[in-house]
Parts: sequence; C-alpha cells; structure tokens
Amino acid sequence: MQRSGSANKKKIKKRRRESLKGHKCQKGKDRNEWPMAMFKEGGKNNNCPNNVADVFHISPSDNRGAGSSIKAALSYLSDGVQVKFKII
Repeated sequence: MQRSGSANKKKIKKRRRESLKGHKCQKGKDRNEWPMAMFKEGGKNNNCPNNVADVFHISPSDNRGAGSSIKAALSYLSDGVQVKFKII
C-alpha cells in the first residue's frame, strides 16, 4: 500500500490539535495520526473519509521512535514537496 502527502511544516501544532480533537488519551499510550501533522493533508483539511484523520493509540516508544526517524529523514524537504510512503 502507498500513501502520499505534501510537506508543509507551517502550522504543525494546529493540524495536530485538529487531528487529535475528540480522541481521548489512554494511560501509557500515545495518539498517532495519519496523515501526519507535518503534511498539509493533516488536520481537519485532509483527504481522509469524513475529512478526519485516522488516529490510533500506540506505544510511546514506537510513536516517538518512528516520528523521530521520519523527521530526520524529511527535515531537508521544502514545503510543497510530495512524499510517498510505501507501507510494507
């Protein structure tokens, strides 16, 4: 499966807040959203069904480790660059 997004590092906090709204915290878990907040498709203005991001509760170490790796790999990109993820 492949997913894509357009890099847009402005307003990350706003898009993350929009994505996570209504998804309660669970003890010992992080909330992880797709599309990620670093993409313009994140937040409430995205291409997901019902215009809402997918949110899952996952282990903090998995979430933060993956987030850190993705941030490091994509930090050099300019806003507007299309990124394709291949989910294996």
